[in-house]
Amino acid sequence: ISTILNLAPDHLDVFSDAELLSYARALPANPAFIGGILFPDKTQNSLDFKYVKGYQRTSAVMAAVQTFGAEASFAQREFGYSYVEGSIPPIKRKIVVNEQELIKFYSPRLNTDDQESAIEEIYNDVDNMVEAVQNRIEWMRWQAVVNGKIVLAENGIQLTVDYGYDPAQKETLTGTALWSDHTNSNPIDDI
Repeated sequence: ISTILNLAPDHLDVFSDAELLSYARALPANPAFIGGILFPDKTQNSLDFKYVKGYQRTSAVMAAVQTFGAEASFAQREFGYSYVEGSIPPIKRKIVVNEQELIKFYSPRLNTDDQESAIEEIYNDVDNMVEAVQNRIEWMRWQAVVNGKIVLAENGIQLTVDYGYDPAQKETLTGTALWSDHTNSNPIDDI
């Protein structure tokens, strides 16, 4: 969290990472964001991932009949698949706590609310940075829905998550069904 606010280690040490993290996690998502219905948030205990790609189980090879006490024959993994593994890249944004806020915080004028004002501004900054991350997550969810994949090619990240949509799974809307026709279209029915 200290990187969100771009603080030097000794600045605003009253804002502990644990306190700000707890605050950030308690912030509600934008109520207009509905991508979480299709792709809900899931807490991960690790940033690494590994999954099976291309697994298509048909029918297993028939087992052999054996006498009691005989060792069973070894099976082989005969299904076509591979593992995909990697690390989840972070989604980040930060904001500088400016010198004016630091002065208000550390040297408030007498009989003013300078310090409270500085604290409020810092929490507003945290709100904005959390919202920036939530905006990217919502964008990625809708890329998955609209395009069937998420492609990240920025800041040294080259990552594609392809859900394997078949073009036949996508309907091409025409005429009054186009979602830009606000009067006649019905996007919810189309989805």
